[in-house]
Order: sequence, then C-alpha cells, then structure tokens
Amino acid sequence: SEPNLLVAAHILDVKYGGEEIISNGICLCINHERAFDNKVLTILPDYSVNSKAQIGITVESIKLPENVEYYPNPEFFRLKNQKNN
Repeated sequence: SEPNLLVAAHILDVKYGGEEIISNGICLCINHERAFDNKVLTILPDYSVNSKAQIGITVESIKLPENVEYYPNPEFFRLKNQKNN
C-alpha cells in the first residue's frame, strides 16, 4: 500500500524476449518483484498467486485493472512459469 515501494514489473523479461507492452506488465512491491523474478512467487494464467516460501503473500489472486484491455496476458504468465530464467 506504500506507493514509493511499487514498481512496474515485466512478466516476461525484455532480455528474454518479453515485449514493452501493457499486457506484459504488473505492479508489484519491490520485494515481491524480486520474488517474482526469482520464481519464489508465481502467478498462474488464471491470475492466482503461489509462493514457495513465507514471504508475506496474503492474497489468492492479483488485482486486475478495471479496463479489460489492460489485463496482463495470461499466456505471458504461462511462458514465464515454463522458463528456467
């Protein structure tokens, strides 16, 4: 809830072929972005959230934008979860 700790995170990292588009991004706090990048925290194509460790996750799914056009692309989550990066 602290705006100064929020970052725009790529779902598929640009250096691994992810695009600079809205549907390839989500807003996370700094700690959860690091956990997401390192697969300690995963988001599934149905937008549910899983964690491999006790890292303060208290939600079952991500909050989606009001406008469907800005939803993260579920395929990007599927691809990220398949990658070893």
